[in-house]
Amino acid sequence: MAQETFRGNPKAAARLGARTEGAGAGQLNFGQRSLQRFMYVLVTYWTIFWLLNGLDKFFNYPKFFGKTRDADFVAYFARLDLPDWLALIVLDAIGWLEILLGLSFLIGLVILRRTRKLTLINLEISLLAFLAFSIADILFGDRKELWEHGTYSILIIISYLSTLFIAREVPGLRRD
Repeated sequence: MAQETFRGNPKAAARLGARTEGAGAGQLNFGQRSLQRFMYVLVTYWTIFWLLNGLDKFFNYPKFFGKTRDADFVAYFARLDLPDWLALIVLDAIGWLEILLGLSFLIGLVILRRTRKLTLINLEISLLAFLAFSIADILFGDRKELWEHGTYSILIIISYLSTLFIAREVPGLRRD
């Protein structure tokens, strides 16, 4: 990315966030800071998504929030002649895995603010999760859920590619 230089007009340079001649090599220009902020927004989105989606599996009572998934999962498993108790165990396990994934995104966001490796691993796990959900949707014959999971898979791929691009363009992001 080309560095903008404002000779003789430091106020304009400061206002636009561009580097002036003689500025330190560690400073980010306006575009790089914008990309870095976008990265934080992206990771925040996936953090909130996975945490709330996981919690929704446990607080899915009609008077609370979210979709009642217990009955849906029991019906899905009944189509494959599997017992009700197995459906509920699988639903709880999925909920815990989603919460753990959300916490992993949160750790990358809060504690390891400048690391891209954890974000990329989390996005890869997210893509695998949506692949598994899509396979289950095909087996259970739920085309609406398949459409939703396919859409989220596309968003994960875009997020992954964006993370790779931002890590290349923003020198402050560690590549470990």
